[in-house]
Amino acid sequence: MIEFAPNSPWPKRIKVLMYVFLGFVLLSALITSIGGYWAKQQGSEQAATTKVKMQGIQFGISAHHFLKGSYPKTRDELAKMYDEPTKLPIPLKQLRKGEPLEDSWNRDFRYLCPGEHNIDSYDLWSVGEDGKDGTKDDITNW
Repeated sequence: MIEFAPNSPWPKRIKVLMYVFLGFVLLSALITSIGGYWAKQQGSEQAATTKVKMQGIQFGISAHHFLKGSYPKTRDELAKMYDEPTKLPIPLKQLRKGEPLEDSWNRDFRYLCPGEHNIDSYDLWSVGEDGKDGTKDDITNW
């Protein structure tokens, strides 16, 4: 056992350091548990990648709507949008990596214009990991 002088400040300092360390451990445990919960809510890495790809497609659709005054009516017209030259600072063809209209599971995004859910615009969705339409894992723009 370590003995300190009667008026030494070290016992108080050690006690404070122990409380700080304990607080750090508890805070780390709390952050880890919240991070795990958040990760489960976000879904898999493939789902997150699909959401980002979908946002890119929506950007392209918005650009098409801005330049031409209408949304692409069919999926073929949507695909053609990536091959034609645009007045945007960066051509859409340069923005894509891989097939732009496929989700992370290598399935085509579904497109409907006018949409059933977004009546004034379009519906864009991925059938998700299970490949079945209308299930809980679908990734949609509505």
